[in-house]
Amino acid sequence: MFVPDDVISGFQDAFPLLPQLICFEVIPKKSLINILSVKNFINYFLNNHEINCESDFETEEWNNMWFLVKKALNEISFRSF
Repeated sequence: MFVPDDVISGFQDAFPLLPQLICFEVIPKKSLINILSVKNFINYFLNNHEINCESDFETEEWNNMWFLVKKALNEISFRSF
């Protein structure tokens, strides 16, 4: 599964808005664990891996991160807005 740079950049750019989203109850607090885990993973991955091609994103670690993303999105989508 290839992840374009703009997806990672978008997540990194949106992360500072997280406190406001929680304050206004747009994101449920219980999804925070997964969101913070994804943020930590992305930072770790980008700082510790040389990313040269699409296959660099096809690791078990990266697939585990996607599981956390899906879980957080499911928790958010179950909220009624």
